[in-house]
Amino acid sequence: TRKIKSVPVVRDHDLIGIVSRRDLLAALTRSDEAIATDIRAALNDHHPHGADWAVSVHDGIVELTGQVQADDSRHLAARLARTVPGVVRVRSTGASRLSPD
Repeated sequence: TRKIKSVPVVRDHDLIGIVSRRDLLAALTRSDEAIATDIRAALNDHHPHGADWAVSVHDGIVELTGQVQADDSRHLAARLARTVPGVVRVRSTGASRLSPD
């Protein structure tokens, strides 16, 4: 109703960016398949020998499942997923596996 097309993003009174209505709509209107594709690409970039994650997305909510070497891997995968535009929430589940001696 106010015809605002963009808003400033500030941190401690310093301008760090500008967010437009178009930016917000683009992030909110991405398909679940597009989000999942981008998450898989991000995971594969950080795990070039293959990430052990199955990725599913429904209404922007990401479910990462798989077997992981350590909890650090689970946290990294969740953080990577959160960087993808359109992600609303990330859940990661999976059994830990012991690395071979």
